[in-house]
Amino acid sequence: MRFGSVIAGACVAALAWGVSVAPAHAANLDANCDDNEVCLYKNSSFQATAGIHDRTSDDNDYDGNSFLNCSINCGLNDEVSSIRNTRNVQMFFYQHRNGGGAKLHVAAEGSRANLAQDPLGADTWNDRISSHCWLDTTRPVWCR
Repeated sequence: MRFGSVIAGACVAALAWGVSVAPAHAANLDANCDDNEVCLYKNSSFQATAGIHDRTSDDNDYDGNSFLNCSINCGLNDEVSSIRNTRNVQMFFYQHRNGGGAKLHVAAEGSRANLAQDPLGADTWNDRISSHCWLDTTRPVWCR
């Protein structure tokens, strides 16, 4: 019982000094690119002020999703220009929903600062991504 009182007292003291305690896990859609997330940016070079979408899960269809910190054309589907993967697991990004079409590989804890420099046939990957998944043991069936 005394140990619990000591912990509670330490927490109160920390708060009184203005110290905050960070959560132990990443938070989806909080406009911060935290550990164990994929962060999708509307503009190249990871410019979060123009639009960011951060999440901790696979997504088989970007329709209905949108960027935070965005004011124009904020829908996520076919609007991504840079990617940051902060999880230690490699990822695939797909041209179409449900893992359809061409796929783009992003390394574990890797990134792509400018998708306009990643070729996709005669075009580039800029504004062409519609779904993604991590290549771990829990990956969904559509993730190939």
